[in-house]
Amino acid sequence: MDADDPLYEIDLTDRDLAPPEHRSSRREALGLLAGTVVVAGAAGRFLVRDKGKPAPEQLTVQVVRSTTEQRNLLPEPGYGSSARPVLATAGDRSFEAVGETVNVWQTSDVERLHVLATTQLPGGITSLAARPPHGHQVALAGSWGAAVMDVSDIHRPTTQTLMPAMSGDFRPCVAFSPDGRLVAACDLNEVALWDMRSRTADPTSRRTIPAILPRFVFIADDILAVAQTGDATIQFWKVSRSPTALLTYTGPVGQEVSLAMNPDGTLTLIQARADQSTTQILRISKS
Repeated sequence: MDADDPLYEIDLTDRDLAPPEHRSSRREALGLLAGTVVVAGAAGRFLVRDKGKPAPEQLTVQVVRSTTEQRNLLPEPGYGSSARPVLATAGDRSFEAVGETVNVWQTSDVERLHVLATTQLPGGITSLAARPPHGHQVALAGSWGAAVMDVSDIHRPTTQTLMPAMSGDFRPCVAFSPDGRLVAACDLNEVALWDMRSRTADPTSRRTIPAILPRFVFIADDILAVAQTGDATIQFWKVSRSPTALLTYTGPVGQEVSLAMNPDGTLTLIQARADQSTTQILRISKS
């Protein structure tokens, strides 16, 4: 109980607080005071601290820098090359996905630990994320879907499917929250999240955010920024429990969208259309 909480007196014999059938019972009358804690009382008059409901978390967005460039080529939404290397690092492990193969290195001495042949994932790997803080799990995604691979024993990896193969050529993306508690993956119409407090994703903990051809990034342990292809808005969601929308930010253009967190805590937002692309550096503040 905080010493700074406001104290005030409530008379439980007041008709507005206790109906006639409750006035004779202190216990039942106290039950009417949801959200308060009794500190002292006598003769039906009680001093309480009002705990109330916590104020909802609020976010603000500040544009630190914005640049616009002319362009002549817009890649197809969600498409990517499976031959392009994809990198991820956590703890002292680095992962590189090329085609259907994952290479794992010990970054402390740049010695290759093991090569994980992922031939069970035809079509290659287009998104890769290592789970903080140690990199004992890695999330993978491609046109075949999304999965979490446990590489605690790099010689005997095990794979858990998060999402099955999707129609079309959309390339899903995956990410872990900075604290490693959540893993997120997307398909054509939503971003899904799972609890990772064990070594696997708990299927019963699945929660979703609706979005069309989404791209996303964690900006905090429990806050996810979600962009939709073809839409200029970026939505920020609190995802510690059931997803709750905190803020919608409207960028300069829609169509193709990329998001990335920077080491200084700012967010890079790239929005492109056929003739130009705009890059913004955003500072997200909590209140």
